[in-house]
Parts: sequence; C-alpha cells; structure tokens
Amino acid sequence: MRRACFSAAMLLIIAAVTCACSSHSTGSAETNFAPTNPGPGTLTNFLGMTFVAIEPGAFMMGSPESEPGRDDDEIQHEVTLTKGFYMQTTPVTQGQWMTVMGSN
Repeated sequence: MRRACFSAAMLLIIAAVTCACSSHSTGSAETNFAPTNPGPGTLTNFLGMTFVAIEPGAFMMGSPESEPGRDDDEIQHEVTLTKGFYMQTTPVTQGQWMTVMGSN
C-alpha cells in the first residue's frame, strides 16, 4: 500500500511539474500556468505547489543493520541519480490531486 501511494504521489508531482513547465515554454497567457521562481532551485506551478530542484548525484538509501526497528527490506545501498528532477516541498493535498488528476 505504501508503495502504491508513493507511486501515485510521484505521478502527481511529475504531472504538476510537467504542466507548469510545458505551459511556461509555450508562453500561453490564456492558461495562466506560468511558473514563478520564489528562490534558487525552486519552482511554483499554477496551483501554488512549490517544488525544489533535486540535483543529480549519489547517496546511500536504506538503513544500517544496527538501526533499531529496521525491516529486512531496508538494505543499505548506494543510489546514483543521473538526471535532476523537481520534488514538491509539501505533501499533495486532496484539492491538488483532484485538480491535476480530474478525479479521486
């Protein structure tokens, strides 16, 4: 269940950023989707959703074996991001979901 929710949230984030970026590139004043940039490495779309830039790089994912409460599927390993992306700075609200996805 946790993976399904994460996957759905990531799709919403991608859709929201894609809407903001593609609309911005067309320069269409009718859609009012033009993103604003309140700070370095951030993007705010037409819904007021703020995203922060995640740069390419490497990090360790998972938990060390010594961590209390660690599950068996939390094997620590290095992850390399070859492309950057934007991630929303707050959880997706129901209203944002409905606006981007069109239904619940």
